[in-house]
Amino acid sequence: MRSSMKTFKIILPVCIALASFGATGTPLYTEQVFFKMQGKNEIWKDIIEMESFYSVSNYGRIVRKSRPVKTKGGERNLKERYSKLQNNGRGYLALYVKINGKRTLLYIHRLVAMYFLENPFKLPEVNHKDGNKSNNNVDNLEWITREDNQKHASENNLIKKGEACSYSKLNKNDVLAIRRLYRMNPGFNKCAVARKLNVRDTTIHKIINNQRWKSI
Repeated sequence: MRSSMKTFKIILPVCIALASFGATGTPLYTEQVFFKMQGKNEIWKDIIEMESFYSVSNYGRIVRKSRPVKTKGGERNLKERYSKLQNNGRGYLALYVKINGKRTLLYIHRLVAMYFLENPFKLPEVNHKDGNKSNNNVDNLEWITREDNQKHASENNLIKKGEACSYSKLNKNDVLAIRRLYRMNPGFNKCAVARKLNVRDTTIHKIINNQRWKSI
């Protein structure tokens, strides 16, 4: 009997959410109704860049709106649903869409900021306050300068350095060897070393002058 009561308490909010969707006929989803029940209203706005076929919320979610589309057999109706977001490989969530026939990548944090945050000083970048690039809730975002964005990332250890960078061609031993070679022979052939390590000669120069790989 106790087990049945627990199950009933768990299922009840979901049933109410589904019933609310059917009763109102508005684009309310189970999660959105549940947030409303908790007093946390989710706000949706049409995305003009996507011809208003999609909507973005202040929670950082995207919905594809219901609409008729032409097919070879005539016409069918696309159902309204949440859009699946993709990680761009650097932690940012994005959505691929077609705009004017071209496949375009739209970043969710920038969409949320554009539609829910004022930007009177025309600041160019959007910062995640908690450092979590996948947390695109409007309360976690702010317009910021590039310099302040980089400073925030540095102060919170969000910038991968050295071998931790996925695009790094050198490792710690390479850097130490370059500096050791410089101490032994300041006039060594930087271009030859650069070709061998598959980097630019300017990279060798900056390593020698401690402008790169400063942590070593």
